[in-house]
Amino acid sequence: MKSSIVRRERVAPGAVIYDDLLLDPDRPLCEQLDDLKEDLLLVEFAGPTFLAVGWCPSFKPGGSFLIELSDDAIAWNTIFERRCQTLEDLGTCLDEAVTEAKRQAARPGGAARPW
Repeated sequence: MKSSIVRRERVAPGAVIYDDLLLDPDRPLCEQLDDLKEDLLLVEFAGPTFLAVGWCPSFKPGGSFLIELSDDAIAWNTIFERRCQTLEDLGTCLDEAVTEAKRQAARPGGAARPW
């Protein structure tokens, strides 16, 4: 059964803007290609720092999860990037990204936008 792969606690204190990372952890990813697209998850941290997860290229069996941090949601200035191909590795990469997002938020002047 499909469910959200990322629990909100895992990306805390970030605010989940959207979460379309809905997969069945008991099925191989190659059987879920219709759900593997470029925009799967977006989380905003203070700073602001944005965490994005996607599958690149979308819907392709040879793709991979792309985990990025950016300090600009419009121009998308990548400040951290990881790639992986399994849900287990995705968890590890997400933990690294959240740690880096917290570090970025703790920098002087790191405050969330008021929206």
